[in-house]
Amino acid sequence: MVKLRDDRGEIDPRLLADGDKLMNTEKLKDIKARIKDLKTSKISNSKIQQEISPFTIAVDLVSGTMIGVVIGIFTDKFFNSKPLFLIIFTIIGMIAGFNIIRQKVNNKK
Repeated sequence: MVKLRDDRGEIDPRLLADGDKLMNTEKLKDIKARIKDLKTSKISNSKIQQEISPFTIAVDLVSGTMIGVVIGIFTDKFFNSKPLFLIIFTIIGMIAGFNIIRQKVNNKK
């Protein structure tokens, strides 16, 4: 059996076979450079993820508004006062959604 790893546990490039030819060190250096580039791109991607995306803003606004609408509908059914609480809680839900976005923006600074 051929031993592919050296004493440090790393794969010895001279022992790897690429078809009938031995893998050369230039190809290995190229692969290591690609891995390094991928690692640095992951770091820059995490910086992008720290920003607030438009999708997050939309979800916060819609969810706050929808919760307000649902509470308003059930409150109107309970008190039998059709559009009053629906309008009030919809506005409160919108304000809550904007407050969530404001808090996220302030936490990023």
